[in-house]
Amino acid sequence: MSDLKAFFKTYQTHIDQVLLHYLPDINSTPKILHESMHYSVLNGGKRFRPILVYAVGKTQNIDTHLLDACASSIELIHS
Repeated sequence: MSDLKAFFKTYQTHIDQVLLHYLPDINSTPKILHESMHYSVLNGGKRFRPILVYAVGKTQNIDTHLLDACASSIELIHS
């Protein structure tokens, strides 16, 4: 069970960094919109949907970074 928890934690941290990369800078104009986007996307969450993308990719030996756009897109649509 601890392996599963470690898997989730690893990919939760990874997808949070990927989402931060794709979101516009929080201080760019229009600032209130970008602050709202950061709040709604990065304010917690289990990240189950993108983790499923990474889990399926792992079964097919696909590099994690090749799945980043797909995984983050699914999470952004959900948010």
